[in-house]
Amino acid sequence: MKDKKRKMLLLLLLIIVSIGAFILYYYNSIKPLNRNGEEKLVEIPSGYSLMDIADLLEDAHIIKDKLSLKIYAITKGYAGQIKAGKYILSPSYSVGEIVEKIARGETARESIVITIPEGWNLSQIGEALEKNELVSKDEFIKETNNIAKYQEEFPFLSGIKNIEERSLEGYLFPDTYYFYKEDDSEIIIRKMLSRFGQILKPEYEEQAESLNMTIDDIVILTSIVEQETKYPEDRPKVAEVFYNRLEINKPLQSDITVLYALGVKKERVLYKDLEVESKYNTYKYPGLPIGPVGSFSEAALKATLYPDDNDYLYFLAKPDGYCVFNETFEEHDVDVNKYLR
Repeated sequence: MKDKKRKMLLLLLLIIVSIGAFILYYYNSIKPLNRNGEEKLVEIPSGYSLMDIADLLEDAHIIKDKLSLKIYAITKGYAGQIKAGKYILSPSYSVGEIVEKIARGETARESIVITIPEGWNLSQIGEALEKNELVSKDEFIKETNNIAKYQEEFPFLSGIKNIEERSLEGYLFPDTYYFYKEDDSEIIIRKMLSRFGQILKPEYEEQAESLNMTIDDIVILTSIVEQETKYPEDRPKVAEVFYNRLEINKPLQSDITVLYALGVKKERVLYKDLEVESKYNTYKYPGLPIGPVGSFSEAALKATLYPDDNDYLYFLAKPDGYCVFNETFEEHDVDVNKYLR
């Protein structure tokens, strides 16, 4: 009799543990698959069952687990409400957000797909938006000057200094975006700032603090690192060159900042260009420039946050695009004569 009771208790305990484990698994699996995930256009064909849709979304890497989506839809009463159509979905959405979007039939409106490459500045982004007949470049640029409007919604903007002299340059993350004909500059900017917020992980903020840098400092420096290098493997070394210069109060002397100050794009900076009067000119002014000089990739951000350990103070890009690094000006001058003259 005692053995029978013991077995019943063990069975009951096993059932309770199994139910608990399943509940834990379920609630974990309905969370976003990837909070940094990009939006995708997903088409749900007519006649698809709930399980077909779950299979489709799992295969498209939009959700973690198809069974969890089915359970959620059934328990919330959405099972018979799923509608066919084209949807803009993302692995950064929870299962609940995805199911509710599809149940409401929030299909993708006529969208305009724009890809913003890494390194583009606000002027270039504005030109792309205008070319695609979304908003005018001037209207867009004007709205990017309203930093204060967005600071409460996007706390990472709170560290921007001298906002009257700054814009949202550097904070509109480069990516492929789905915009709509009726989107105005505010909607576009909010979408791009939201993407930046997804990329800015808590560990990145902690690492910036360990480097005695603010998020704004990191954004400024990363925008330079992004454009100073052609190959990813050079980025951590270039970042450390700039850190080494900052440490001894030596001007960064970045050609990229001079070109930004001039408002031009060209292969070579001339000596006369170095005289441009601008707080972005890092030949004239030591320390970081007043603001970022363009957008950047997450890879460049990582390189800036986790730089190489070296004592280099100089570098130059060879004709093949790879950088060569030196500790002294004399060594640097030899390489300048070797590769650039």
